[in-house]
Amino acid sequence: TACPPGANCPGGNVVLPSEGFWITAKDRRKTAERAESEDEEMGGLRRGDEEREMQLNESRVVVYACPKDACLEAGVCAQGRTGPVCAQCEEGYALSGTACMECN
Repeated sequence: TACPPGANCPGGNVVLPSEGFWITAKDRRKTAERAESEDEEMGGLRRGDEEREMQLNESRVVVYACPKDACLEAGVCAQGRTGPVCAQCEEGYALSGTACMECN
C-alpha cells in the first residue's frame, strides 16, 4: 500500500503527516493501533503482510493540507494554533495575516 500524499510512512502501517499536513485524532489512534497490532503474535506466528495490507486499506488515513506555516512535522500545530488542520488560534492569540500572534 502506497503512503498517502502529504504523509511519512516510517514502516509497517504507521502513517504520520509530513510538515504542513495534519490527520485527525481518530486517524492518529488508528495508525497507533495498527503499529501495536503488528507487534502482537497470533498463535506463535506474526500476521502476514497481506493481512496487514488489508487492515490498512480498510481503515484508510486521510491527510489534510494545513494553512501556510500552521502545522509542523507529525501534524503538531505551530505555537498559538489549534483545531482541525491547525486553522484556529488558541485562546490568548489572534490572527494577524496568516499567523496567530499572542495578544498583549
